[in-house]
Amino acid sequence: MAHDNLTAAWRALQARATETRAVSLRALARRAIRRAAARFAREAAGLYLDFSRQRIDDDGLRLLASLADAAGLRARIEAMWRGEAINTTEGRAVLHTALRVPGVSADGPGGEDIARQVLAERERMLAFAESVRDGVVRGSGGAPFTTVINIGIGGSDLGPAMAVQALHPLTANAPRVRFVSNVDGTDLANALEDADAARTLVHRRAPKTFSTQETLANARTRARLAGRRSWARPPCRRTSRAVSTNAQAMDAFGVNPNYRFMMWDWVGGRYSLWSSIGVSLAIAIGRDAFLELLAGAHAMDEHFRSAPWERNLPALMGLLGVWNINCLELPTLAVLPYDGRLERFPPTCSSSTWRATASR
Repeated sequence: MAHDNLTAAWRALQARATETRAVSLRALARRAIRRAAARFAREAAGLYLDFSRQRIDDDGLRLLASLADAAGLRARIEAMWRGEAINTTEGRAVLHTALRVPGVSADGPGGEDIARQVLAERERMLAFAESVRDGVVRGSGGAPFTTVINIGIGGSDLGPAMAVQALHPLTANAPRVRFVSNVDGTDLANALEDADAARTLVHRRAPKTFSTQETLANARTRARLAGRRSWARPPCRRTSRAVSTNAQAMDAFGVNPNYRFMMWDWVGGRYSLWSSIGVSLAIAIGRDAFLELLAGAHAMDEHFRSAPWERNLPALMGLLGVWNINCLELPTLAVLPYDGRLERFPPTCSSSTWRATASR
């Protein structure tokens, strides 16, 4: 029966799409203000979504909501909250929402035990970040840090780099944070160009394994700077920190045990900003601002979990993607920042084009 309902929902959407293609975007644009004010704009958790220029109407939205129900989206969201292994390719839970909880709750993502782990590690990370900002944690020569170099790649680099740039007005009086992801040595050389060795803290982002080749290569390059421009000699236990689950590898690399932070395999790289991977961001913007960022994300998580589809911002954006790609056969999505400080946002989005699959 569920399969039949899903098939029927797809067929109804396809039929509606055939009719909708006859409506020009120009015609919709002329009615955009009225459409936005009436039925094609939503607001939640401080964010405003205007989709009045999408080629969609009331019937199309209703059919998309029916598709979400037929596909069991609500049950899948609850499975994610329970910590089930909904990442079927890796057999892992998907609990980045747990990174944003404000306290321990049996109803929170993954349950009470996960929340306790997250909150304990968050406090360790924020305490360290504040100690760096306040000059309590210092380099080998006893000088406070003025520069933080992040060595990473992929989502665990893109998210924090984007957030530090976007929140630049909050970084006054904090150590400057620079990001290195390219294995080309010029990337690291540029980051270190005017950095004072005695006042530079190096962070290697290597979630889970501490074996990512690109980050390891850059970290080793930094270590080989021993004897050049007075850079600290390896093992650099006073000037290096890392996020990983591989304690043995961090021992071998000379990372101070007090400067290590936990990572869980249920955090995907593109969502790691909210974990201890975000320690550089916390150093840049401070404890209070970092907690405000988490609070905003948590508010959207709760909205996503509970709001009906017709008012649910994340669900609507996903459903509109299905409508455009699968029904209207528009395979291209443009992500255009409205503010120069958000220029790093598009790379953090998935670059792959996906097509939903189901019997029609």
